[in-house]
Parts: sequence; structure tokens; C-alpha cells
Amino acid sequence: MKNFVGKTLAAAIAAAFMSCAAAQEVELVSTWNMNMSYYGQSWKDDAFTVVVKDLGADKKVSIYHQAMDGSWVDLPMYYHGPADNGKMVYKSRPGFLGGSAFSIKYQVNGQTYWDNNHGQNFSYPNGGGYNIIDGSNVHVGTYNTNSSDPYGNKLFSGRVAINNLAYSKVVKLVYSQDNWQTSKAVYAEFGGSPLTYGYGSVQNPNGNNIEAWTFSEYVSAERGEFYVDYEVLGQHYYDNNHGLNYVLNPLANYASMALRHSPHWESVRPMTLVRDNTWMVNLSVSQAPVELKFDASGDWSINFGDNNADGMAEQNGGNIVITENGNYRLTFNDQTLAYGVQKLDAVQ
Repeated sequence: MKNFVGKTLAAAIAAAFMSCAAAQEVELVSTWNMNMSYYGQSWKDDAFTVVVKDLGADKKVSIYHQAMDGSWVDLPMYYHGPADNGKMVYKSRPGFLGGSAFSIKYQVNGQTYWDNNHGQNFSYPNGGGYNIIDGSNVHVGTYNTNSSDPYGNKLFSGRVAINNLAYSKVVKLVYSQDNWQTSKAVYAEFGGSPLTYGYGSVQNPNGNNIEAWTFSEYVSAERGEFYVDYEVLGQHYYDNNHGLNYVLNPLANYASMALRHSPHWESVRPMTLVRDNTWMVNLSVSQAPVELKFDASGDWSINFGDNNADGMAEQNGGNIVITENGNYRLTFNDQTLAYGVQKLDAVQ
């Protein structure tokens, strides 16, 4: 797989992916769903990935989801990154404890486009787990390179969803840290049956015959890229992040980033680097309002706030305010200084 990026194989994989969705303005790519419970509390761990055509700057992508009382609500999705051929990737993890029916809504230029499963709406797989919607047969569910060993290597771990096409198969993540002059492989393994995660479990394979595989291996700390190669019945199926590859050990302008918030300003809550220059952390707010800032140095010498509540931070800017209780996902781009505050709860 040498010289994967920008070469014939990359173009072929991207073309194969785009052929599934070239004519659609919006397409649901994959979902993840698991019910969790702990000491009488129940919640849902879920995730959605959607690809849309870039039809204008002022756009809104939502999960149009049925609530338990039968009503329908819009759950916002957020820009994740570019895709090939003029498309954009949106993701969300709303944690919605509602019904099982949903569609994807894309509003842009005064028009509304839908992916509603040809008028039938989508639903979660029986028993939970992953669902691959776009026909690609393989999808990276989650990955990170957070923890380090004593030698400075990073633990590369996560989950891959595959369509269970046959018993015998190979799932590997092919990565390069020298611009594809050389490449290496991390092999995934079947995630077990059932697949357990956090305070829940799902059938594996699930009711839609989708399997979750897991991987874990230390790699060097340099930035790199990777894609997934799923080999089964003599065929290869790929997930290369919609033509752009996934980023391994993303770049950042700062060695670390932390969230500081009231009323415990003295506490340093580390943020996770999830892609180039983009940091993320979750925050539970039970006594709103809460004020917050982003601290790059851990000693307030380099900190970022927002002077005019426009979603763009300034160094030494004013406090950012969350006015409602709930669970939130906060993101901060240390290059553009754009930040996001996504409420993960949905009103029942």
C-alpha cells in the first residue's frame, strides 16, 4: 500500500465511495447505538456520521428524531471535516433517550434535503451496535492516540464496524508516518460477543449482521495518516475517511489544552486532541450558569475566551457562559480559534 495518498489506489477508493452517494445532497453514512445503565440511571451512547454536498455557507444539518411521546425534534449535527468531491462530513453524539425512528435533514439556501431511507425512516439495529448505511461494508467507528508509554509512543486504539460477509476475514488499519514512503499495519480483532463498552453491551454481530472489531497497538508519536482495509471472500473494502484518510497523532499549536470553568477555576480539566488543531472535552453542568475559558499553558499565561459571544475566541478574551444545565461537548481549534459548545442532552 505504499504511496497510498494521491495515487491511483486512493483515487479508486474515493471513486468507489462517491459512486454510492454522488447524486445525493445528504447521506447518512453510519450510526452507533448502545443503551447504558448504572445505579438506576439510564442513558444512550450513540453516534451519527453524515456526508452533505457543500451547497452554501449557511447550512444546518440535523437528526430529525422521534421522541418517546411520538413528537419529532431536531438534534443538531456539527461540522467534522472536508470530504472528497466537494462534500463535507458532519457528526453528532446527542445521547438522545427517545424513540427509535429518525431521518437526516439538511437545510441550505432556503431548501431542505432529506435522507429518510426512501420514505421509511431509519431505525437502530436490533440489539444496538453499528449500522453501515452507505453500502461501503467497513467504517471506522472510533479511534484515539491519547495515552503514551515510557518511550513516548502513543497507544493507537479504537473500533471498526464491518459487514459480516463471511466467517474468514482480515481487518487491518494501514498507516504511514512518512508521507507514504513506507507503511505499516495494525490488525484488528473480533470485539467479542457480546461487545462490552462502558456500562453497556450489544450483540456482536448485531441484528443487521454488522460486527464490531477492536484494535490496540503502540505507534510512534509522529503525525501520520491511516485507512482501513477489510479483506473478505477475495475482495478488499476500504474506509479512507471519504477520500482524505484519517489523521494519526494530529498536529497542534500547543502541547496541551485544558478547560477552566467556574466555580472551580483552580481545577485543570485536560482536553483531547481529536484532529489537527482541534481539542475536545465533555462537561456536565448541574448548577448553571457556568463560565469557562480554554487554557493552553495550565497556568493562565496563554488562555482564550470570547469577547462578543460570536463563537470565535480571543487570547485573554472574556469568559464563555453556559446558561442551562446539561451535558456538553466543547471543542476548540487552536489554529482558527473557533470553538463549539454542543449540548448532548435532548429534552424529553
